[in-house]
Amino acid sequence: MAIGNVYIISAIAIVGGGLFGFDISSMSAIIGTTQYKCYFNQGPTPATSADCTGPR
Repeated sequence: MAIGNVYIISAIAIVGGGLFGFDISSMSAIIGTTQYKCYFNQGPTPATSADCTGPR
């Protein structure tokens, strides 16, 4: 009983790993921004900053 073509299985694993790495690298650049922190109420409070109101 054959498992399948090893090259196809490897290609799927490589593409999946690459997409996962791209997701991590793109989110690491976004998480540190003030806009992201304000949206999730982790940045300056609305009482101290008029531009940080959280989700609407």
